[in-house]
Amino acid sequence: MLVSVVIPLYNGHDVIIECLESVIASETEHNLEVIVVDDCSRDDSLELVSKKGHDLHLLGNDGNYGYAYTVNRGIMASHGDAILLLNQDTELDNDSIQRLASKLFEDDRTGIVAPKLLNPDGTLQKSVRRFPKHSDIIYHHLGLSYLLENSAKFNRWKMPDFDHLDECYVDQPAFSAVMIKRSVINRIGLLDTAFPLFFNDVDYCKRTVDAGWKILFDPEAEVKHQRGQATFQRKVLSIYLSHQAFIKYLNKYFKRARYILPNFFCTFLLLCSAHIRALYHLLKRIMQ
Repeated sequence: MLVSVVIPLYNGHDVIIECLESVIASETEHNLEVIVVDDCSRDDSLELVSKKGHDLHLLGNDGNYGYAYTVNRGIMASHGDAILLLNQDTELDNDSIQRLASKLFEDDRTGIVAPKLLNPDGTLQKSVRRFPKHSDIIYHHLGLSYLLENSAKFNRWKMPDFDHLDECYVDQPAFSAVMIKRSVINRIGLLDTAFPLFFNDVDYCKRTVDAGWKILFDPEAEVKHQRGQATFQRKVLSIYLSHQAFIKYLNKYFKRARYILPNFFCTFLLLCSAHIRALYHLLKRIMQ
C-alpha cells in the first residue's frame, strides 16, 4: 500500500529537517510518498529541504495562501491509498505510520485516525476536542471554563474528562498529524479554503462524521509536536484569523432561524475577545 505524507512548509528552518528525517526513518511495510509544499516561506527552509537530498516531491506556492490551500495542493499531487498530514514541527515515532495505517484500514467505518501528540519534553499535549457549540463560547467568555476547567459541562468542548490514554472514536483531533483514507477525500473533497489557517480541521472532521465515517484516536501511535510553531510567527494576525474562522464555522453549521440570535451574540463575544487578546499581545511586545 502507498501512504502519501503531505507536509505544508512555512518558515520551517528550525524544524522541517527533523520532521522529514523522522518520516524517512519510519519502520513500515508500506511504500511512502513524501510531498512538501512551501507556502512562500521568507526564510531559507525551502532551499534547506532541496539541498538535503531526500527523495521527495517539493512544490512551492507563488504566494502565501495559508494552510488549507497548501495542504490541498499536496493532496492533489498525491497518489496514496492513505494521506498522512503532518505539520512541519512534528517528529514521528518509528512505528507511527505503520500503526496509523493498520488502524485506519482495520474498520471500514474509520475514515481518519489520529495519534497521541506529545510536547517536545515527552509530556502529553491535549489534542482532541468535541465539536463546539454556542454554549461553549458563552461559558468560555464568562470565565466558567477556566474557573471550572475540569467540568464536563462548562469545559465540554476541550474534553477535560478525556485522559488521552484510551483508544476511542472522537469528534475532532488536531490536524497536526492525522491519516485520512483516500475514499474519504474522494467523497467529501479537500479542505475548505474558506478556513485558510484555522478551523479547517474542525470543518473537515465535521464533514467526515456527517458523511458517515468515524474518527479514531489511537494513543499507541505517538508524535512529538511543537505547538503553534508556525502561527506564533504571526501571533496578532493569528488571533484575528482564529476568531474569524470560529465565526465562519458557526455560520456554516448553524444556519436555521433559531440560531440567528445565538450566532449574533457569539459573534459579538468572539470579536470583542479578538480585540482584547490582540491588544494584550501588542502591549506585551512593546514592553519587552
